[in-house]
Amino acid sequence: CTGIAFVMLFTCIVGRALPRAKELVGLGAALFATWLIATQGEVDQLAIPPEGLGWGLVSAVALAFYTLMPVHVLKKWGAMLVTGLAMLFGGTAASAVVQPWAVPVQLTGGALAALVAIVLVGTLGAYMLYLQGVADAGPVKASLLCCVEPVSAMVLALFWLHTPVSVWDLAGCGLIVAMIFLVTEREKKPQVAGGSAEPAAAGAAAYDDPPLFAGRASVLGYYTSRP
Repeated sequence: CTGIAFVMLFTCIVGRALPRAKELVGLGAALFATWLIATQGEVDQLAIPPEGLGWGLVSAVALAFYTLMPVHVLKKWGAMLVTGLAMLFGGTAASAVVQPWAVPVQLTGGALAALVAIVLVGTLGAYMLYLQGVADAGPVKASLLCCVEPVSAMVLALFWLHTPVSVWDLAGCGLIVAMIFLVTEREKKPQVAGGSAEPAAAGAAAYDDPPLFAGRASVLGYYTSRP
């Protein structure tokens, strides 16, 4: 979850602008919530191993790259095509190094079903929906909203795996929910001449090129036009 700090820092530097007050408060809430869950309120110790902290920070840097790099191609090609090609290229490169065909594995029916669920739901579906969120809401808001993952994981752990939940976990979840309300609140539309509340970019949108693809995907917004 600390990856959102890197995303916000990069976008502020590139855009040469300070973050909005809501984004700063949301960032603070998300980081403080993560700290509460990871330390269980103990300032001088972690409730997770140091190796977990190290890999978490590496993952945060990777999340920042993953969120920021495909912004421009998402606008043109959409999340489905970008996710599919990224997994094809990444899987091909990783397979050449790891060589999974050389690893002896015997999959039972249940294990094969779990593998299919991980690939379709936890990998393809999750990343495609996340990148669609980056395209729709922007990298900062999308990465902030991604912090709802500890809440959903905690709910599943409580009701499915019967894992005990502490007061600090609940406090962290409350902060994350508050952050979601902060970053998803709609901005007031600027008033233009004549009293209408149309966005300032509405006039420019009329001169955009037609959609790159016709059909259901363009209707759903997977493919958008570029001026």
